[in-house]
Amino acid sequence: MPPKGYRSTNLPDDLMNRIELVVKANVGYISVMDFIKEVVRMRLDEIEEKVVQLERIKKALENE
Repeated sequence: MPPKGYRSTNLPDDLMNRIELVVKANVGYISVMDFIKEVVRMRLDEIEEKVVQLERIKKALENE
């Protein structure tokens, strides 16, 4: 069971193997979890920005 305030998930072996190779390459990540947290945050930021942009477009079209 994960610690309080955390959740766990499963990833396919091939994906985990790729992540482990990146971490072992010493390109700035100290652990697999460090890599996963950063990548998930980065992707969420991208998606959230797209949502904001779409909302702006919708409002602009409504005002035409």
